[in-house]
Formats: sequence, structure tokens, C-alpha cells
Amino acid sequence: MSESWFYHISQAGKLARVATADAALAATKDGGFVWLHYCQTTKEELSHLVDPLGLHPLSIEDCFDENQIPRLKTFSEYLYHLQCL
Repeated sequence: MSESWFYHISQAGKLARVATADAALAATKDGGFVWLHYCQTTKEELSHLVDPLGLHPLSIEDCFDENQIPRLKTFSEYLYHLQCL
């Protein structure tokens, strides 16, 4: 079963849960960060994040590769954390 949680973290460090990934992204217009947490999601759900977040498409592919190991990668515009359970 797919579960998702979306958060906006203000520049002051205040954490606010929001209903959608789009709402979290919109909240960053005034600054801050987003935390998008997906569990047992689909490739289609994640693919819509490529353009708005500037993600490399292979970052999405890695999420569905059963041979991936947990990792944390820093890109110029985002931090990518892959945790395999």
C-alpha cells in the first residue's frame, strides 16, 4: 500500500505538514525546504517530480531497482536519500 507525507520546512525551521507534494512545493515560494516522503509508491507518482524539482530521471529509476543500497547523495539543488526497506 502506497503512503505519502509532504512537509514544508520554513526558513525559521517550522515544520508544517501539507496535503500534497504540489502544496509543499508552492510553499517554498517564500523560502524554506520540502520533505517529500514516499513509501511503496509507484514510478508514475514519482515521475511528476522530475521537472518541478529538477531531478535527474535516473534518481527515480534508482527507487525501483531492487539492487540499490541505501544512500545519500548531494546534487547542486537537492539532497537525495534512498532508503531500501
